[in-house]
Amino acid sequence: MVYCDANIVLRYLLRDNEDHYKISLSIIETEDVFLLNEVTAEIVYVLLKTYSIEKKKVCDVLTKLFLYPNIYFYSKEVILDALDIFSKNSIDYVDCILCAYNNIEKRKIISFDKKVVSFIKKSKGQGKAKVKS
Repeated sequence: MVYCDANIVLRYLLRDNEDHYKISLSIIETEDVFLLNEVTAEIVYVLLKTYSIEKKKVCDVLTKLFLYPNIYFYSKEVILDALDIFSKNSIDYVDCILCAYNNIEKRKIISFDKKVVSFIKKSKGQGKAKVKS
């Protein structure tokens, strides 16, 4: 298993550097790849902010990629739920990961962000969030 940074995935998706694309293609097609949550956040940020790709397209493309059987996370279900939440709401992607941990693993989330707390209370996780003041 190899741990990849965001640039491997970005070169694979964007194909903006042919040499790097070929290397990333080989890695993604032949290796078991582990992506940290932080790496997924960087990928989302770069695609949205640097390349101005529409949020729905980012979520669709990443969902397809992250469903590859050789792509691993601490919890694939959490990352896929986070992308689903992100695609349908105006919440930051990292906050969507927190919401997904609440939904999938029933993790208690504590936040100062009232928007996140409100979303969690309305979601499947049902009221496991609190605003700290």
